[in-house]
Formats: sequence, C-alpha cells, structure tokens
Amino acid sequence: MLEKSRSQELQKPPLPRGPADTIRIRRLLLSAGVSFLIYFLTSGLAPAPRLALTIFGVAAMLWITEAVPLYVTSFIILFLEVTLLGLPGGPLGFEGSEYKAFLQPFFDPTITLFMGGFALSAALSRYRLDALLASAILRRLPPTPGAVLAGFMAATVFLSMWMSNTATTALMLAVMLPVLGNIAESDPWRRALVLAIPFSANLGGMGTPVGSPPNVIALGALQRAGVEISFIKWMAIAVPVMLLMLFFTWFLLMRFFPPQSGTVLLTRAGQNNATITTRGWFVLATFIGTALLWLTSAWHGIPEGIVGLIPVILLFGSKTLSTENISNLGWDVLLIVGGGLSLSVAFQQAGLPEVIADLLPTAGMPIWQLLVLMIALTSLLGTFISNTATAGLLMPIVIGLCAGHPAMTAITVATTLAISMVMTLPISTPPNTMAYGTRAIGTADMARTGLLINLAGMALLVLAGSLLWRLVI
Repeated sequence: MLEKSRSQELQKPPLPRGPADTIRIRRLLLSAGVSFLIYFLTSGLAPAPRLALTIFGVAAMLWITEAVPLYVTSFIILFLEVTLLGLPGGPLGFEGSEYKAFLQPFFDPTITLFMGGFALSAALSRYRLDALLASAILRRLPPTPGAVLAGFMAATVFLSMWMSNTATTALMLAVMLPVLGNIAESDPWRRALVLAIPFSANLGGMGTPVGSPPNVIALGALQRAGVEISFIKWMAIAVPVMLLMLFFTWFLLMRFFPPQSGTVLLTRAGQNNATITTRGWFVLATFIGTALLWLTSAWHGIPEGIVGLIPVILLFGSKTLSTENISNLGWDVLLIVGGGLSLSVAFQQAGLPEVIADLLPTAGMPIWQLLVLMIALTSLLGTFISNTATAGLLMPIVIGLCAGHPAMTAITVATTLAISMVMTLPISTPPNTMAYGTRAIGTADMARTGLLINLAGMALLVLAGSLLWRLVI
C-alpha cells in the first residue's frame, strides 16, 4: 500500500509554473548575462580583480532584482569567492585553509554587535517596554498638532536607534491609529501624522551603530581598512545630523499638511495601563547596562562586539527570551550583513581598491566632490533597493575610491548616513511600505516630502563632511 502511494506520488504531474516563477527565471538570466558581460569587459585586468569585480556584478544584480532572497545572495557571494578566488592555486595564491578569510565576516565583531541589538529589541518588544515608553511620551503631550507630531517623531526616533526600524514603525503605527480615528478625513494633517512614523524611523536608524544594518556594514568595512570608530564617536557624528533632519522633517510635514484644527483629541491614544513585570525590570536593566558599556568601551576596554554578546547571554540564559525568540532574531539580516562584509574582504584581497583608484584617480579630488559623487550614487541606488543591499554594494566601492584619501572615514560615514535618508518611494524602505499600506497616504504625498528630505540631507552631509567632521574623526 505504501509502495503504491509512493508510485502515485511520483506519477503526479509537476505543478504548473506561475508568473512569479517566470519573472524569477528572467531575472536570474538577466543577472547571469550582466555578470558575464562584466567579466568579458574587464579582460584587461589581472585575474584576481577581474573575478572579484564579476562577483560584485553577481551580487549587485541579485540584490537589485531580488531574483533570490537577499540572504541567499550572501551564500552565493561566499561560494563564488571561495571557488573562484580562494582555493589553493587560485588567483590569490591562497594555500591550505586561507579561504577562511571570506567566512570570518559572517561572525565578525560587528555581527555580534548587531546581534546584541536584535536581542535587546526582541526583549523590549516581548515585555511591552517599547509600548510603555511610547505611551509615557504621548500621555504627556499638549493636545496641539505640532506637539503631538513632535511627540510621535521623538518616540519613534528614539526606539529606532535601538530597535529594528520596521518593528518600530509597526509599533508606532499601532499607537498612532487611535489618534488618526479622531481626525476628520478631510484634514491634511492626517497624512503628516502617518508620514512622520516611517520618516522618523528611517532617520532614527542613523543614531547608533546598532540602529540600522548599513551602519554595521560601514563599521566592518572601515575596520578592515584599518579605521576604528567607537560607539560613542558614531553617535557624536550621527546624532546631530539626525536631530537637524528630524526638525526639518517636522517643519516640512507641518507646512505641507497644515492642520485644520488647533487641538487634537488624544482620547484612547497612548494609553497603556500595563505595569513592568520583574522580567521587564531585568530587561530594562540589561538594556541600560549594555548601552552604557557600548558608550564607555574606550574606558573599560571591552570591544563593542563582545559587549553585544552580554544581552544575548543574559536574556537567553535566564530564559527571559525563549528558543522561539532566537529563531526569530533576524538571522536573514545578519547573513546579508555578513555577505556585504565578505564582499569587502574579496575587494581587499583581490587588490580592487588600487585598481579602482587607478581607473578613477580621486586622491587629489576635493572632499566635497567625492561626497557629492558618493551620496548621489547612494540616493539613486537606495531609492529602488533595500538599504542593507545598498550598503553591501557601495561600501567596498567607497573604500576603494577613497583609499588613501585623508577624508576616507568622513566620506564613508556620510555615505552610510545618506542611505538612511533615502525615503522617496513606498518601496524605498520597509517603514515606507508599511505606512503606505495604511491607505491613509498616497505615493505623491510620500514622494514630494521624501525627496526634499533626501535633497536636504545630501546638502547637510556634504557640508558636515567638508567642514565639521574633521573635528570628530
């Protein structure tokens, strides 16, 4: 009977191929075609940089087209790096197990730093400390449109400095909906309130190294180029820029979507009568202690990546977080970050920074021109693909173009912060997509405001990178 059922199973006709399968196959063929084209067009290069550039082309096309899941692209990058570059007798001249250099970025200290941020985010969410914080802020707001908008933006930006931008957006949209129900359908200010959540979440990701995956990729790329930026130094650079852009965003939203009424009914909004449990207090203590250790790593000497293991050990070791929580810890994002860092290693090992520097001599170029070039490229690419994929593709290029330039660090950090300011379209970031999904805003509402934020951010980053950051970096 069992054999008969197996025979029947084998005789079943294959499932029909759907439109999604056809699109995916076309994207895979396009990616393969572009990658082969890159290989043939770079025939004048030495084998190692030529193959490294081809691997970059594969990663770029797969990340842009999303022909396969983004984290699968990281595995493809690793496989190609080892088989094409890293095997004994290959172009890099590796012997034995030296190919492990390509694997190490997947458990780089920056990965453990981000893992600690994920663990804290999961614990804050599980014990509702994020909602309690948002509620505490909103309960103390004056019932005026400007103050309510500023309160929502402040709560969102603070949470997104430590939590996933997407998770923060989901939480704050849920907190915001009761307020939205008290505003007339014809009031333009409704759209300001909805747009404020994703925009603030995107900007908040700039504030700390654990706020957004591009920050981690940039820190790892700089570290491999011999440059270390501490947690507190990153904040010293990013937080002032973030606050200026936050105020500019608030101003734009209030001007583009003026409220019809001078007061906002906050009934049912921001009300959360839950109390902090014993476990919740433990999570809060772990959060504060970890943040303090990150901020003071220059004093106590414990690397920030190792500090990132502390919340993982405490929260999972005490069973404050469960096995289910560790399964949902965002491993796909960590793998994407690892793929981006591994791509940087391939660039360095193959000598591509020197090749790029020879092709595009930037050593004598003024810093503002380099900043404009890198930030414009970031804005163009980040509008259409994920922030993490943008950072994975651009960081090796930025390091390659700016190698030897005295302002390499400033340019790299500015490019990274620019990624978080790309918020023109619903597809630009997951927070934008979630806000658009509420149907309370249109694409035009997001595009005209997001584009101005992007342009203002570019101008601010060029100015800051040219004049101010030399005092910090």
